[in-house]
Amino acid sequence: MEGNRRLLALLMLGVVAFGVYANTLTADFVFDDVKYIEPRDLSHIGELVNPLTKGGLGYRPLRNLSLAVDHALWGMKPQGFHVTNCILHVVATLLIFRICVLFLGSWMAGLLAALLFATHPIQTEAVAYISGRKDVLTTIFFVLGLLLFFQYRKNRRPLLFLPLIGVCYLFSLLSKEMGVTLPVIFFLWDLTLGRREGPSSRRALPIWLGRESFEVVRRDKILYIPFILGALFVALWFAWLVPSTRQGWWGGTPWLNLLTAARVHTHYLMLLLFPRTLVGDYSYEAFPITREILDVSSLTSLLIVGGLVLSLVLLIRRSPRISFLGLFYFVTLIPVSQIVPHHELLGERFLYLPSIAFATLTAWCLIGLAGVLARRVKMWPKERILLALAVPLLLVYTARSVVRNRDWRDDLTFWTRTTLDAPRCARAHRNLAYNLFYAGEPDRAIEHMLASLEIFPDAPDSHFNLGRMYEKTSQTGRAIYHYEKALRHPATRLDAHLNLGLLYARTGDFDQAEKLLTAALRFDDSCYEAHYNLGVLLRKEGREEEAMAHFLRAEGIKDSGS
Repeated sequence: MEGNRRLLALLMLGVVAFGVYANTLTADFVFDDVKYIEPRDLSHIGELVNPLTKGGLGYRPLRNLSLAVDHALWGMKPQGFHVTNCILHVVATLLIFRICVLFLGSWMAGLLAALLFATHPIQTEAVAYISGRKDVLTTIFFVLGLLLFFQYRKNRRPLLFLPLIGVCYLFSLLSKEMGVTLPVIFFLWDLTLGRREGPSSRRALPIWLGRESFEVVRRDKILYIPFILGALFVALWFAWLVPSTRQGWWGGTPWLNLLTAARVHTHYLMLLLFPRTLVGDYSYEAFPITREILDVSSLTSLLIVGGLVLSLVLLIRRSPRISFLGLFYFVTLIPVSQIVPHHELLGERFLYLPSIAFATLTAWCLIGLAGVLARRVKMWPKERILLALAVPLLLVYTARSVVRNRDWRDDLTFWTRTTLDAPRCARAHRNLAYNLFYAGEPDRAIEHMLASLEIFPDAPDSHFNLGRMYEKTSQTGRAIYHYEKALRHPATRLDAHLNLGLLYARTGDFDQAEKLLTAALRFDDSCYEAHYNLGVLLRKEGREEEAMAHFLRAEGIKDSGS
């Protein structure tokens, strides 16, 4: 009978975890999905797993391989990629159910925790966004490693379990660097719920922590020493050997960086508690950076986060379960906590792994509250009260997730929603402008591109693309102004010289056109468009020999490219 109930629980979890995201199956590629998918080809498997060829896409070979497999199966049909994301979410949910059963002591408590995890709206970015699957993959291998660790603690067979734990750790890391914290979670478990009580527990907390920490490592050197060395190597690799795409501290100093990070953590906590407004892009100005040393909200956030962490440490002996869950949450967030400043300040998908702790703690609190109410309101049994508490919360989570999934339907919908939820996000306005322009709404496109430039005036891409928009709408003077702004930036100067040169040629200013096209070739002599159009221009001026030289060079570039 018990086995049938567990099987039914697993079936329910699978249906719910998949069903919550069923409306993503008709969604398109969104944001930078295509950038990650198009280069992925199983025929180039060496490039997919080689860290030296990762470019700017991040070294996540398991994510890369999974996308390559989807590409081989589905081509560029987004539905197949979304099916894979949903299946991976189901797998993660079932594994988390097993973890929560072990942690909470009953399959019903584990079922509630897993349902809370599966339906929480914070998961939408990791599941509805195809490129967000790296967070789901790293969580799957992270939880598998934790389950194997529990089996190792139970059976003490290092030759069997330690290699398997090592493989899960490696696979979690190869999915995303957040997996680096797995050995720390082993340590926290041994220090809190897995420790041996003894006379040392009566010592002062700092002395006790020191002695217990030493004993935890000493008792199982065969586990901890290799994993500690591996974690240190990975931390060193990501912190120093692989430079961040953002240089410098957020806010300009270490203190302002710390205050900004504290605000990020309080924002994460608010999203877990009240996931009303979810944002898919927290880039430039979407989330305000702390720029004043005595900023009240930042100092308050630092006190809240610092107070929570300190309280969790102080609770290690009195309430080890709460301490473990709370520290699990904060520790798994360390790689994205801006200790080493990273270009992506925050992201809701980062909470996929840490939210395991939140879901488990919420389930535990609901069960405890149901027990208290059952003792006071004796008309209802504990199980019925628990249902009355949990079902409305699960329905709210599910409804919010389903609604949020719609925002990931396509680029136009996604960026429209993002500009509404984060009106100071420069990239959201810029990307919405692209989509509006290609959707045949140039006036609204120009409006949003100007809004992006108002937030980030020195963005060369925005100036260049605004120049293109003005050019296409026959606003030549404004197009020239923004092209000239883009000329000053290395990232856009080649295209800006080329486009502005062609614009001058169309308006009859051949001298300016020749200067700009010639300048474009100084930046890149292998630019086919510059050679070809310079040839056309010179032919119009009767300079046939010079024109032919450029036509021949253009033809050579074209042949070498094909």
